Amino acid sequence: MQRKQRGGLVDVFMVADPDEVRAVLADEHIDREFSGRRLPLNRLLLRRITRTLSYRGTRFPTLQPRNDPDRKARQAALWERLNAAAASFDASNPELESLAAWVRGFGDDDALGPLVQDMVGRQFDPAFRATQETWAAAELLEEAVRTTRLTKRIGWALTGKVRRAKGRLGAMVDHERAGIHGVAIALHNIVKGFRQMRELYAEGKGAALSAPDASARCLFAPSAVLRQPTRDTTVAGCPISRNAIVVLALGEAAKRDGTSSFVFLKDEWSRCPADTWVPALFEGVWDRACASP
Repeated sequence: MQRKQRGGLVDVFMVADPDEVRAVLADEHIDREFSGRRLPLNRLLLRRITRTLSYRGTRFPTLQPRNDPDRKARQAALWERLNAAAASFDASNPELESLAAWVRGFGDDDALGPLVQDMVGRQFDPAFRATQETWAAAELLEEAVRTTRLTKRIGWALTGKVRRAKGRLGAMVDHERAGIHGVAIALHNIVKGFRQMRELYAEGKGAALSAPDASARCLFAPSAVLRQPTRDTTVAGCPISRNAIVVLALGEAAKRDGTSSFVFLKDEWSRCPADTWVPALFEGVWDRACASP
């Protein structure tokens, strides 16, 4: 683990080793309650992230604690809904044609974002229709999560730009927080996956790769997720204060591990509800793309 500590100001652990990531995930005292507590820079970081990833005063499900009953119920219901939708993702499904055509090489690079957003959004509201404007809102929210540039953050606060972007997308997914997360944050790794798929297709891998193999090559873990101890604890021999923030660098851990176990955290309490839906989407699009010249 790499630790960044500065007096009583900041205490952050960056965890990228696969075994250490698994140890953090297994520790029952490391959660997502996210209290600022005593360290001012930790408090500012958590405030920035939680405010950006909240809607109407409530955090997105990806920032809610493990024992929150509403989170658990909504996550289970969404998992069931997405699994049912995933069962229809095969080469005969006309819904997949626009993405399959893009994989074959039809369409500019900037057409992909709205295509993916459209597919994700329809899982929350069948009437969802993505545009360049809704895609721009998703790009803005992704940037707002990651940027540390104070001038940008002040500008967004003064203009309300981030708040309006969430409001616009929220109205299109029946104000469901998981839906906003899906069409604004989670979809970026799906976009990355389809770019990889287009490269595989252009290399002539259609006959050589099965749909599951192609899908596996297009899965990307989130670059990082946040956790915080609910009390002082020790992980992999390293003491971690309850005031610290733990950053799990899942993207780097996945590269080192060489497996897909960090993509959806399928065996964890924080499992992504789309752990079946995304691979099925990739497989269906690959099969449809390869079925037509």
